[in-house]
Amino acid sequence: KPPELIRLDLGGEGTSLETSDLILVGGDLRELRELDEAVERTRFCSSHAPTLVLAECVLQYLEEEEVRRLLLWVRQRFPNAVLVSYDQTGPCDLFGQVMTSSLKRKEQALKAISSSPDAAALQRRLLETGWEESNSIPLSYLYEQVLMRGRVEEGERREKFDEEEEWKEKCKHYCLSWAITSSAS
Repeated sequence: KPPELIRLDLGGEGTSLETSDLILVGGDLRELRELDEAVERTRFCSSHAPTLVLAECVLQYLEEEEVRRLLLWVRQRFPNAVLVSYDQTGPCDLFGQVMTSSLKRKEQALKAISSSPDAAALQRRLLETGWEESNSIPLSYLYEQVLMRGRVEEGERREKFDEEEEWKEKCKHYCLSWAITSSAS
């Protein structure tokens, strides 16, 4: 049975989607008071309810201090939370320099990438903002060693990617991070 749509708000006081199984809240991640108010407007019963927070390619666009305030706010607002984040990394090599300068020219600068340029720095940032457990791994490791171990070679034998080297290079410049609170573990 598909979830029942309870409420959809696409403007006015923020963006949110509520179903019988899920609540999604959108907003300006730099404006924590407004984000808090958006959460309060939902049927979210308790800040202690199990909560999954997804941040896909968004944190590095904020200033480092804004990222830290947001991570701390999430940690305090949802004490029973799991955070999953997917972020750009590796600004120092040629590929990373091209990536960051291209985005900057488009007025989409990766403002926090120099403060958190690799998996270790992303994990450290999570721990420093109060998350009890965290990890961060490059997408290249996830792809080659976890998801596709044994299947990579099989897939490469069956179908050669036109941009195989480009794909592998991109994978080196993204990390998957996750963190949990002590209540969620």
